[in-house]
Amino acid sequence: FYSLKAPYGRLFVSGVAMLCAALVVHTYHPNSLYYYYILTAFCGMQSAMGAKIKGSIIRTCYMSGCLADIGATLGKMLRAGKMDRSTGLTSLKLLSYSLGSYMAGALLAALLFPAMGNFNIVLNIVGFATLGLLHAWCNSGD
Repeated sequence: FYSLKAPYGRLFVSGVAMLCAALVVHTYHPNSLYYYYILTAFCGMQSAMGAKIKGSIIRTCYMSGCLADIGATLGKMLRAGKMDRSTGLTSLKLLSYSLGSYMAGALLAALLFPAMGNFNIVLNIVGFATLGLLHAWCNSGD
């Protein structure tokens, strides 16, 4: 059902390190552009990550990419013989969950930003570290 293999462990550790570095840079140098450079590099790394779920490749970073994947999946489903319908429907379901997550995250960030400022990055650090630990735990038997 779910597949995310060993190389991702290093990516999770690297991602947490990048987010922590961004937080340190922002704390001690709030006007530094390096904060944004580090976060941009993190988003690029996260975008390159993908999980294979029921035969579907799921990418993780951009809402526009998610919308493009929804369009591509719908196009493949409409063309005869390119994709069986159950795989297409599974992909659409997962992409819809992803799209809903982006929207919920944007709303949550907008609500938290006035109270936490840029320190809401701590939530991202905790979330990414939790995913990394979960990944390590789920793959500990491999």
